[in-house]
Amino acid sequence: MGEALEKLLSQKAAAELLGIHPETLRRLSARGEIPALKIGRFWKYPPSKLAEWVQSKVNCRSLSCRKRPRS
Repeated sequence: MGEALEKLLSQKAAAELLGIHPETLRRLSARGEIPALKIGRFWKYPPSKLAEWVQSKVNCRSLSCRKRPRS
């Protein structure tokens, strides 16, 4: 038997969870900067992957983890 799927969050619910504007979340998703799935025209977010993403940002202490300025 496989693992049970977790309930995916809507863009609005994920944005509220992260404390950011839904449009900001959509842009991050479209650029591949945040874990997301595009199902049809809707972005969906696995809560466990969002938690891992946030934790990776919290644990990032070196400049190598940060985005480099655009040239």
